[in-house]
Amino acid sequence: MNHSPRLISGTTCTGGNLTPGQRTVLLNMHNTVRRKIARGRANNYRGMLPGASNMYELNYDCTLEARAVQRNQRGCTDSIEYPARYGENVQTYVDPNIIALGVNEMSKDAVAQWYYPVIYFGQKDPQNRYTDTRLHTFVNLANYRNLKVGCDVATCVGRTIVRCYYDQTVPLNQIVYTTGTACTADNQCTTVAGSTCTNFLCQSTAGSLGCEFRRLSRIHQFAAASLAQSKKQR
Repeated sequence: MNHSPRLISGTTCTGGNLTPGQRTVLLNMHNTVRRKIARGRANNYRGMLPGASNMYELNYDCTLEARAVQRNQRGCTDSIEYPARYGENVQTYVDPNIIALGVNEMSKDAVAQWYYPVIYFGQKDPQNRYTDTRLHTFVNLANYRNLKVGCDVATCVGRTIVRCYYDQTVPLNQIVYTTGTACTADNQCTTVAGSTCTNFLCQSTAGSLGCEFRRLSRIHQFAAASLAQSKKQR
């Protein structure tokens, strides 16, 4: 396994508002959060979140970016689409002093703001399920099902909006991620065939993972039910 930091750069999409460098900042911020979670070094309300096995590095997706651009163009509001087809995080800035810092600094802050709910409220579910809707933005960052992210930063009248879409939604009571140990070898990345491990995150260029993740979700649900039944019998 390669332990050197992997900073993804040079992502180019057409028709968007972001430069390749700005996309790089957003993508690397997301993957930094996921790497910390995988290694058990991410803060929870008390102590640290459990580490994660099979945590995948996100790839930047121009289709998701285009969706974020279109959503901002339709109204430039901080509302979330409902019903949700994709995971979605939004952060709005109205302070001129913050807006003046530029896209990169607002992007970094947005990802930090999306993480903060787990520090304020805590992930307290013993099976690491999504049971508290106040953790919505954090869960989008940590969701093990996600492989892709695409974002837009829109300048509107009196505000700037940072919006990111993720390729998977997070239903209530779904496992956020499989607790365990971060990968250190390719053979520990088993969710998607042919995956590799670099710097404690699994990597895949696979496009659609719906069927595979539905299978894994059933496995998680069975394991959770078995654990609950075992506790009742004690």
